[in-house]
Amino acid sequence: MTPPFYAYRFARTVPADELGATLALAVVAAECLVGESRASLDLVHAYDPDLRAVHIDASTPAGRVLCKLFVGLATREFGRGAVSVRRVAAQLEPATV
Repeated sequence: MTPPFYAYRFARTVPADELGATLALAVVAAECLVGESRASLDLVHAYDPDLRAVHIDASTPAGRVLCKLFVGLATREFGRGAVSVRRVAAQLEPATV
């Protein structure tokens, strides 16, 4: 079974720097909820500002927390119509935001 990864794509009208800041806020919030050690081990995500794309590994409880926080913050900030999400089969390398 392929681990669950979620691919978020945002409208070109969404400022890339604000999207990156929203992801960073979600990561900090996830760290607060699951602990810094668990977050450093289990939070795997990738961000492409040119494509306005975010991929998050949701194969761990910490990753699922990050998905929930990120989509909640992003839809409230940019609107539901500015984001699409789909489940994908991919492997991500850890990223820092």
